[in-house]
Amino acid sequence: MSMVYLLVVAALAMSSLVHFLYFLIARDRFLARDVFKPVETSVVDWGGIPLYLSVLLSLILSHVFGFLDLPTVLGVSLSLSIGFLSGLVDDILPSLPGYFKPLTTALAAVPLILLGLYTPQLRIFDGYVYNLPIIYPLLMLGGFAISANAVNMLDVINGSALIGSFIVVYIASLAAVLVGSTPIIPLVFLSCIVPLAYLNMYPARIFLGNSGALMLGVMIGVSAVLLDVETVVIFSMYPFLVNGLFYLIRFRGFLERRRHGYRVAALGNDGLIHDMCEEGAPLVLLKYLVASKPKSELRVLYEIILLFIFSSLVGLAIYLVM
Repeated sequence: MSMVYLLVVAALAMSSLVHFLYFLIARDRFLARDVFKPVETSVVDWGGIPLYLSVLLSLILSHVFGFLDLPTVLGVSLSLSIGFLSGLVDDILPSLPGYFKPLTTALAAVPLILLGLYTPQLRIFDGYVYNLPIIYPLLMLGGFAISANAVNMLDVINGSALIGSFIVVYIASLAAVLVGSTPIIPLVFLSCIVPLAYLNMYPARIFLGNSGALMLGVMIGVSAVLLDVETVVIFSMYPFLVNGLFYLIRFRGFLERRRHGYRVAALGNDGLIHDMCEEGAPLVLLKYLVASKPKSELRVLYEIILLFIFSSLVGLAIYLVM
C-alpha cells in the first residue's frame, strides 16, 4: 500500500509540474474569452494538452513501478489518445459536423476491446450477473461516446465538467476499494486531475477545451469498464446525462452550441447569470438552475457539485446493496 501512496504522490507532482509549465507557455498563445465574467477576461485554453501528457507519463510510471502490465498501459493510453485527439481536432477545426465527436469518441473503446481489457458482464439488482460476450463490446462503444460527449456538454462554467468528472471517478474508485480492489488507473486519473482542477475552478485560469472535456469522459468510461462498476458510474453521471438528454431531445441529434443560435443563459449587468428565456432554447442544466432567479457563477457551480455528490452517493449505495 505504501507503494500506491508513492505512485499517487509521484503522479500528482508530475502532473503539477506539467500543468505549471503549460500555463507558462500557453498564457500568451492559446486564449479564450470567459463569457460569465463582468470584466472581459481571457483564459488559457486547451487544458486537455497538459492533462493528456500528465496521464500518459503517470501510466508509464505505473508500469515502471510494477502496478500495471504493458497491455493495460497500452490499451488505456490508446483509448485516452483517441478521446484527446478527437477533442483537439474539434478545437482546431470548429466547423466539423456535430456527429464527428460522438463517432470518434466511440472509437475510444476499441483499444480496450481489442486487447480484452474488459469483463463482458453486467451486475444488476439482487446480485444478478449477466454474461454479454457479444453485446457488451457494443455497449462499450455507445457508453464511451455518451460519457465523453455528456461531459463536454456540461463544460459551461468554470469547473463544472472537471469537478463532476472528478467526483464520478472518485466514487467509482471508492466502490472498487469497498469490494477489495485497488483502483490503480483511476487513482492515476484523480492525481492528474487535481492540478488542472486547481486551475480550472472558479475563477478559471485554464479552460478544458474539447480535448480536455472529451478525455475526461473517456476516463470515466475506462474507470467503469476496468473496475466493473458500471452501475455506480451511470448513477453518478446523472447530472451529465440529464443535461445531455434534454439537449438531444430538443435538437434530435448532436448540434454544436455555436451553431444552434440560442442563448441559454447570459451574464447580466448585476454580475449574475440570467436565464435568457428564449423560446425553443434547450432546457439544459444551467438554464434550469438559473430559471427561478439569477445566480452567481460560483453559486451555480456549488449547486452542480451538490447534484453530483448526491447522485454519486445514491449510485454507491445501490451498488453496495446489489
